[in-house]
Amino acid sequence: MLEEHFDAFTTYKYLKNIGNPLGSIYVNDSPLACLTTSNSVAEIKCDRKVMGVKMTEEVRKLSQFFLKPFPLDVN
Repeated sequence: MLEEHFDAFTTYKYLKNIGNPLGSIYVNDSPLACLTTSNSVAEIKCDRKVMGVKMTEEVRKLSQFFLKPFPLDVN
């Protein structure tokens, strides 16, 4: 019986081929997965990477928060 193992080569092969069977676009729809570069989402080899609906909503919420006017009467 052949045992499955994960090493640098098999991980690289998986990340390289993840977009090939279905297309050349990767849709990232997980805001928590893109907060760090230590996961496999940061290493996906694909021609185009785009944000999904949830990611777009989170970026919109962050931009609305940081674009709010600062109150001048802070005590």
